[in-house]
Amino acid sequence: MNENEIVNENVAVQNDEAGQARDIVQDDGNVQDDECVQEHSDASDTGLKAEAADVHAEAAHTDGVHAEDMPAEAVHANDVQAEDFYLELADYAAEGWRLCQYTKALVSKVLNPQIQKRGMNQVKRFDKHSTAALEKLGIEVLDFAGEVYNTGLPVYPINLEDFEAEDQLRVEVTLEPTIKRLNSAEILKKGSVVG
Repeated sequence: MNENEIVNENVAVQNDEAGQARDIVQDDGNVQDDECVQEHSDASDTGLKAEAADVHAEAAHTDGVHAEDMPAEAVHANDVQAEDFYLELADYAAEGWRLCQYTKALVSKVLNPQIQKRGMNQVKRFDKHSTAALEKLGIEVLDFAGEVYNTGLPVYPINLEDFEAEDQLRVEVTLEPTIKRLNSAEILKKGSVVG
């Protein structure tokens, strides 16, 4: 049973109790004084509100433990989980980028200009929103297509052996983007390029 169901069940029970209090009949058959009934009803509502607040506060702090209060092993485990999260997020970002590039290429081959324009707008919208979402999560997607290649770029060049050491190389095509942490030099996933 989740927290909302527990709160709703408590509300139903307390409302039923309040209803029973209103129906209490004295021995002579008269309903008890309205003030007494109202006091019981108010007490039920107050208790209900306090109980609901406790349930929601408990749900908001399910961990209840801060990193400084945790043993070193547990903190390390959380760091490992966070790192795994970023590596998985990097894979997801790369696949989203790849799908976006494929869709651009596919839409560009559509003969109807109206449909082509609509398709390109959808791709641009996806790109804009996914980039914004990834940035909020601290991830940046880098595409080096068109840039001068040097050994310092965080990419795997697929065809580097086809060129001489003194050749001026440019990245012609990015097969897979480089994924890094935002505002950091930390590379989560090296990209693949063709020169």
